[in-house]
Amino acid sequence: RVRQVRLPQYSGLQGPPDFLPEAFPGRCTTPLRRMNDEEVASLLAAAAQFRFHRKSERLRIMARATDPVQALFQGMAETFGFRQNRTSMAILAQRNPIRLLLREGEARREAHLFGSAGFLCGSPAAESVSPESGTYLRALWEEWWKVRPDVEVRDPQRAVSWVSRETRPHNHPQRRLGALASLANRWPEAQALCEDPRIAPEREWHRYFASLRHSYWEHHFTLNSAPVEKRMKLIGRERQRDILGNLVYPWQVARSDSAWESFLQMRGGGSNRPLRRALLRLFGEDTARAREFSRLYHQQQGLLQIYRDFCLEDHSECAECPFPEQVMQWKGGGAVHPVGKNVTTFPSPVRSLAHGRHRTSRLPVGESPPD
Repeated sequence: RVRQVRLPQYSGLQGPPDFLPEAFPGRCTTPLRRMNDEEVASLLAAAAQFRFHRKSERLRIMARATDPVQALFQGMAETFGFRQNRTSMAILAQRNPIRLLLREGEARREAHLFGSAGFLCGSPAAESVSPESGTYLRALWEEWWKVRPDVEVRDPQRAVSWVSRETRPHNHPQRRLGALASLANRWPEAQALCEDPRIAPEREWHRYFASLRHSYWEHHFTLNSAPVEKRMKLIGRERQRDILGNLVYPWQVARSDSAWESFLQMRGGGSNRPLRRALLRLFGEDTARAREFSRLYHQQQGLLQIYRDFCLEDHSECAECPFPEQVMQWKGGGAVHPVGKNVTTFPSPVRSLAHGRHRTSRLPVGESPPD
């Protein structure tokens, strides 16, 4: 027999938890049940549109603060970091601008990234656990020691911090950095795919990512791990889909009228804990409707936006959340409009409902906001 101890989630003195809300059907299931499919689809599309354009605006600000190429590289690095290491990857990209990395050869470029990330601290002999890892570490050190005095961050308070717990072995930050280094070695192709709206993104991006290879990281999880026999993809299909939805299409929408339509047609990815909780909160035990409104990527993004704006902002376990009462006023009143190069702004009904103030989404120039 195994002894088990049940611990309370938090006490009243500690205040609300800092983790995800409990998974249970919310009060919003009732008004959503009364809405027809078209109205629910309109609500999720509007929430997705607001989320989409926040990402597009952020990329625009980044491009203006640095330059467009660096904004793309930082955005790509962030997507490689997943949720746990998103900020760490952004810091690393800022400290290693792509325009400087491209001046280096492939070997030094890779050493530059791993060294500035703080992953090359000890000697190769001490860190390696297999002949393969020893060979790879020695190759990194062969280049790292030449640039180390100018690149290494010696102040512990400025060191990049990495989270390796609660990550799958395939997504260890060292392996994600190896994938980013491989992409940096083929950066001109990635940049061309981002900037040419005439290219069919999904098909071309899948082909591009499948062509990325790395003799070490296709068979290792970390710098000092034993090799695995089966080859592992550097960037899986789920990550490819997130790169398209979170970076490529938001980047292209200012250049192409078709980017938003392409985004709307993307099939949904795999489920995750926030998405499952959002589906349970909004649709309760209606699994058929939950499946119907999570088939497409933009629907999943809309669910996550509502979850973020309401569920994560509410500490009353739904009792004081304004969403159920206010969503009854929706009735398709926030119809989503096509977006593209010529856009203006109108208040986002989703964010406005959440905070009682206007935020912005997009509407083609010449059209008026819906009543």
